[in-house]
Amino acid sequence: MVNRRTELGHLEGDTLVGKNRASGLHTAYERFASLIRFERMKRLTAQESIRAQRMIYQSLPAQARQTTTLDNGSEHVNHAQLRPFITTYFADPYSAYQRGGNENANLWLRYYFPKGTDFNEVSDEELKAVEWELNHRPRKRLQYKTPMEVFTEQLPTRGRDCS
Repeated sequence: MVNRRTELGHLEGDTLVGKNRASGLHTAYERFASLIRFERMKRLTAQESIRAQRMIYQSLPAQARQTTTLDNGSEHVNHAQLRPFITTYFADPYSAYQRGGNENANLWLRYYFPKGTDFNEVSDEELKAVEWELNHRPRKRLQYKTPMEVFTEQLPTRGRDCS
């Protein structure tokens, strides 16, 4: 079901590392709608990763946060703390292709934030603007709908807007 992208709520997660490994973004890519969410990590620690993931998952309706697949990075060592929000799985070591949507989304993010970016110096407004732009860009895979359109179409009528 997850691999077929037949329902909302299955995410892929990763960390986009900033300058000198001092800061970063935790990215979460929703497979069905191709929606991307990300949250700044002021430091690349396991606790900061959990904080960033909680912020992302709490911003999503329960139906849109069923499972997440993460890599085996040390920042995910405390993944059990996410149990109240989402079920966590791990990709096989050295198998980035198992989270291909997220890896692709990270490439899009690198267009806006090249390697060497200090994410502590990027404003909240700029981060939100990039997230909005990526989620409102039509995609061929979605029959030229935007990820946000597909995402909101799948939600009940109450509380639809997650932009």
